[in-house]
Amino acid sequence: MKQETNPVVLYQLRSLPAQARLSGNESLQQVVFGNNVFAWAFEGQGTAHYKRAHYATAAMWHSATAVLYQALLTQTGEGRWQNDLASTYMGRGNVFKAQGKFREAVVDHDQAIQLQESLKARLTSQQQARLPEWQNNLANAYGSRGNALSDQGKLSEAVADYHQAIRLQKSLKVHLANQQQAWTPEWQNNLANAYSNRGLVLSNQGKLSEALADYNQAIQLRKSIRKQLVSQQHAWTPEWQNDWAKAYVNRGNLLSNQGKFREAVLDYDQAIQLQKSLKDQLVSQQQTWPPEWQNDLARVYMNRGVGLLTQGKFVEALADYRQAIQLQKSLKDQLANQQQVWPPAWQNDLARAYVNRGNAWYAQDKLIEALADYDQAIQLQKSLKDQLASQQQAWPPAWQNDLAKAYVNRGNAWLDQSELGKALTDYGQAIQLQESLRKQLASQQQVWPPDWQNDLAMAYMNRGTEWLDQGKISEAVADYHQAIQLLTPLLFEQKFIPVIPGLTKAYRNLVLASRHPALPDDLKAINLSQQARDFLTQLAAFVDVSALPEMWLKEIKKLERVLDNNPQPKQVIKKINYPWWQKLLLAPIWNPALLNFQRKLAQHVEIEDLPEALRTKQAIAQLQHLKSTPPEPVNNWLFYGLMPLWLPLLIFFFIPIGLGKAIWMFRKNINWQKVGLFVFIIALMIWLIVFV
Repeated sequence: MKQETNPVVLYQLRSLPAQARLSGNESLQQVVFGNNVFAWAFEGQGTAHYKRAHYATAAMWHSATAVLYQALLTQTGEGRWQNDLASTYMGRGNVFKAQGKFREAVVDHDQAIQLQESLKARLTSQQQARLPEWQNNLANAYGSRGNALSDQGKLSEAVADYHQAIRLQKSLKVHLANQQQAWTPEWQNNLANAYSNRGLVLSNQGKLSEALADYNQAIQLRKSIRKQLVSQQHAWTPEWQNDWAKAYVNRGNLLSNQGKFREAVLDYDQAIQLQKSLKDQLVSQQQTWPPEWQNDLARVYMNRGVGLLTQGKFVEALADYRQAIQLQKSLKDQLANQQQVWPPAWQNDLARAYVNRGNAWYAQDKLIEALADYDQAIQLQKSLKDQLASQQQAWPPAWQNDLAKAYVNRGNAWLDQSELGKALTDYGQAIQLQESLRKQLASQQQVWPPDWQNDLAMAYMNRGTEWLDQGKISEAVADYHQAIQLLTPLLFEQKFIPVIPGLTKAYRNLVLASRHPALPDDLKAINLSQQARDFLTQLAAFVDVSALPEMWLKEIKKLERVLDNNPQPKQVIKKINYPWWQKLLLAPIWNPALLNFQRKLAQHVEIEDLPEALRTKQAIAQLQHLKSTPPEPVNNWLFYGLMPLWLPLLIFFFIPIGLGKAIWMFRKNINWQKVGLFVFIIALMIWLIVFV
């Protein structure tokens, strides 16, 4: 279908049904409402504009199409017009979803399902058998409504719709096999989409094994479709290649949540390869690379960046985040030049990319760059919230949680810059947002996803650390307990194992707080260390600890060392008599002899050999730097080693005596300007020796 672009023609065509109805001309009305050619043409225009992200225009075309199909259905009562009307509602519902109008999308999908279920009830079993495409359309309607419900956070209802879609499509497959009819690649792809979408919702519900099974089904189906089309020398459509890439992305996200970051990055690599290949294919054929697919590629770069960052590959992660941000900003400009709306979901994606890049800067202690990115993200998300409110649209729960996470991350950066007040303010904002979201979901009887519960727990834990830094032990212990109360049922009841490192860290912080000298008397009566030991015992009985990811095992070992070595919290480091070699190793030193000894000492020390309280980011960075710098040969530093003996003699004895004697001898012919210059040069030399 050629896309009409002339605005005058577009207006005249879209207003044709209304003009015919108002004209009172029966002949014109018969031509417009009694001829399916207009309806098909309008539907084609709506689809074309939707693919180009012209959502407002697409919605108007679909609305005009619905009027025409409704007239045809009223006049004839034929089932085909009822099916086409349902498809039109489903198409407009997809447009509303892309615009972020999830309630309107659900209403349209309800209409589509109601029409098709009514049509199904009207037909005999023999008639249904002859029209398998209608059964496929009904399955698609359930799947599309599931997508809209998922975006509203109604996960249980979304899963029920995906179940219906998969049941109908599998039933259709069996029916076609019995009739010895072909199960078309398009319908196979629809089933793959349903599996992929259901897997996404199951993952958000914490049902990771079921979600992984669905993702595997989706990927396997698409591989089979590709193989089938290649063997028949048929075209592999760009849409299906993009869907295949998204299936890899979804599985990669799930593996990342399970701590399997290497496997996740491999899936992201597959997705990026597929989407870049798709882009090149479209460009070579002089076709448009749809904006939605550009945003999909940006999301994959962002997700791969998260996996790389978790593996400590900071440079590669930053490169991926830059790619994601560049793609999304370019897409924003492209839509603006075409006078098209930048969809709210894509604005939120750009904000998330800034947050993730901020995390990469933060991991490298580049706090100024991290704060700049967090500021950008928060500004974008607050602007998005206001935009939705002005349009009387709902602020999706997932985006509320994203803003809360941005506040938590910025709070962490403020904390490392010793901006304690700003850190507390950001943590408070995050907790307020997430607690409000928690109540909102409960009032609507919606599921509170495990990931979001974990995010709230992390906000409490970070704020607890801030209270501990300020010596407010009661507040710190209260926040740590809040985090533990949130995470414990997630792990042991819902079996959401990604919370293991966070829960372990919460117990470790709780034990450190319990050993603070300022611990109130009412908390001294509680054996917090025993609570941590009980947790480790329960964890060992619940999972095979040795099979956990390496990063999670490190958190468990840290807790065990805290319980065994009895280290003190950071706040009392100066009051503790640590061994001399620990003080020397982490002290800032300028003396070359001592610095050389410090380097030799670092070759025999690992960070695990230090007490927990000394393992700050600065200490770890200094130890790594000392290890990377080999000690100098002895003959180079013996001279500097004796410097504490000869340098004071030089400065305070020989130089003053020599200067005084020279001034006395030549006092009658002395040039005071030269003396001043000489003293300045001597002082500069001393400064260079001492400090440089």
